[in-house]
Amino acid sequence: MVKRRCNFTILVIDVPVDLYILRHGDAEPLGLDFQDDAERSLTSEGLEIMTRAGQGMRRMGITLDVLLSSPKKRARQTAQIVHEELSLVAPITFSESIATGCWEELLVQVDSVITHLNKQNVGAGVMIVGHEPYLGQLIGTLVTGVSSCLTELVPGSLCKLRLTEIAHRQVATMHWMLTPEHLTLVR
Repeated sequence: MVKRRCNFTILVIDVPVDLYILRHGDAEPLGLDFQDDAERSLTSEGLEIMTRAGQGMRRMGITLDVLLSSPKKRARQTAQIVHEELSLVAPITFSESIATGCWEELLVQVDSVITHLNKQNVGAGVMIVGHEPYLGQLIGTLVTGVSSCLTELVPGSLCKLRLTEIAHRQVATMHWMLTPEHLTLVR
């Protein structure tokens, strides 16, 4: 496994950013039907649960300015469900950085959107849809400053962080983490 170093400058933000981190729903196992990990799709149960979880997100009043997703099929499907359930206008942005775990590179992509929204004095909502272990590592780093502090997300789980800066270090407070079962119960 090759580790890439990503260059990144810290962006101090004027208005807090809500960062939602969503692991894709239950996916088909790697095996005879799916030999290419990137092409594994959500199971029929995964599609159903993520649709109900997306409806729960809508009932919670989650609003997004940016929806970023891994290009892997199961993440794309999950992001599309969220996009539809939240009636988002802006298109989904697919980023290989999410699939590879190069968060500095991804945060640079978010930087321009946050800068634009801060100029309008508007808080931003950003969602990242991806995979373990990378999402857990990102949460651990943003909340504790330690990349080895792993927070594990079960498939379909959603975590809300509040960011005060855009950087790959301790800059966030965890507001909550919900399983897809919790999201489906939101009324």
